[in-house]
Amino acid sequence: RDPSCPDVADKLYSAYLSQAAGLLSQDQTDLAIGNLDKAVQLVPGRGEAAVQRRELQLYRDGTTASKNGDLDQAIARLGELVQTDREYASGRALSTLYTAEVDRAQRYADANRLSEALKQAQDAAALKPTDDRAQSLVDSISRRLTPTPAPTNTPVVVVAPPQTNTGVSASSSSIGKSVDGRDIAMTRVGSGAYGVAIVGNYMGAWDPSSNQTVAGLRDYFRGNPGQVPANVSLYFIPTINPDALENGQPYISAAKGDGGPGDIQLAHYAFNSHAVDLNRNFPIKWSSQPCGGERYRLIWGVGCHDGAGGPGAFSEPETRALRDFLLSNHIRVVLNYFENRFPSISIRNGGGGNSEGLARALESAVGIKYVPNFPDYALNGQVQDWIDGQGMLGADIEVRYRQPDAGGQIAAVRTAMQYAIP
Repeated sequence: RDPSCPDVADKLYSAYLSQAAGLLSQDQTDLAIGNLDKAVQLVPGRGEAAVQRRELQLYRDGTTASKNGDLDQAIARLGELVQTDREYASGRALSTLYTAEVDRAQRYADANRLSEALKQAQDAAALKPTDDRAQSLVDSISRRLTPTPAPTNTPVVVVAPPQTNTGVSASSSSIGKSVDGRDIAMTRVGSGAYGVAIVGNYMGAWDPSSNQTVAGLRDYFRGNPGQVPANVSLYFIPTINPDALENGQPYISAAKGDGGPGDIQLAHYAFNSHAVDLNRNFPIKWSSQPCGGERYRLIWGVGCHDGAGGPGAFSEPETRALRDFLLSNHIRVVLNYFENRFPSISIRNGGGGNSEGLARALESAVGIKYVPNFPDYALNGQVQDWIDGQGMLGADIEVRYRQPDAGGQIAAVRTAMQYAIP
């Protein structure tokens, strides 16, 4: 407490967090929790230690329940851990949760509770798409639920696709350059005054399904331009982080979503070539030391990192290009795409504001839950808060991890177009 040494508490706080990370890596969870308790008591106003302590408590409770055969409790606690920290990808937690969900699905199947078994197996398969145990169970249960139909002579009817208005224009250009000089590509469909921007891939190769989803939406509406009202223009930007997407391609296949070496390597490509998190580089509540969940922990061992927000708001060419594009084209609605194991829709932190109605309409249109609050750590400098501050409507949509969903998101774009028209 000596005022002549103001940084001692901060240094000790950081030391407690670092030691807790080391203890956790040695499976000494109780000792790690003790260190985090000391950090919380030392600097009560900083939330990172409290968040990590809560996560470790959930992890300890869930893994203990799993060892004791209490699958319901294990799934409840570990599921809460992964779902509340939307980027949580700890190999231990996910592997334990996955095994518990597969085991419970098998229990349901053995008891002939097939509908429950199928739902549980599908949830498990979504957690770890690269592990075939859950998918094999899904296939087996599906065969039991779907009897083989008797052969019929019913003729096949081919329905022609609807005619589209090919008079609607489509064009491609660049909204600016990345750090490494790559174009940030944009495709416009339509020529109306009311703009809707569909932006993907803030996190580069860490988030490839968001890029594929926006690219698929671009291709769909470019091929069906008649579905765009005459007074609307759609602007598709599949990646705002082309350097990380391109440079990280060789590492995507090695990342298994289990917190292993492949994930650690890929996490570096969640940032731009200046090692800045683009979704922490906007001016609302900007911080040089933002938090970002699992991609941060994999690289630095902690959930927040000094420098990840950049030297200042809009310090990066990618975020400046997006800012200038949205403002100069009078965009009314912005859909930002990400990916996650637990899909969700969010708007400005805490919900409310002009985009609340849009978020609830999107939830109804695409069947993804609207989550207004994110309790795990402070959200600094995120794009959606800036969009709200500019008077635009907007929403972040997280599609399921490693599952591009352009087809399922067509309804989201249609909803955005409705909200763009006064």
